[in-house]
Amino acid sequence: MCAGATSCFISSWGIVGYLFSGQLEAIGDAVGRAGFRLFLSIVVITGGWIAWKYFQRRLFFRKLSIARIPVEELQRMLDAGDELMVIDVRGGLSIANQPIPGALHIPLSELAARHKEIPRDRDVVLFCT
Repeated sequence: MCAGATSCFISSWGIVGYLFSGQLEAIGDAVGRAGFRLFLSIVVITGGWIAWKYFQRRLFFRKLSIARIPVEELQRMLDAGDELMVIDVRGGLSIANQPIPGALHIPLSELAARHKEIPRDRDVVLFCT
């Protein structure tokens, strides 16, 4: 019985394939074209997303580099008497070994909780290493 069922199964699919061979080729072509279009769509969407993330990253680093000032510039500003507040956000041993004269020490983990201590009437420089 097993050999008969197998023969029947194979024969039925063979007959279906023979009867609908023209339609199967058309369906295969449509799937092939849609497959290429789908693949192309995925490539374009992925490439666009990567380009967008690259643009965002470059913009972020540009803003970050603009927001930074070198230590020499900070020293020049302090020597010139510019109105600014230096907040030392270093924690642990860094602050104990090398405190910054005149700086307000607020560890980075406490910055949000102690935001009212930060003056709003002058420029603020966060010092971290």
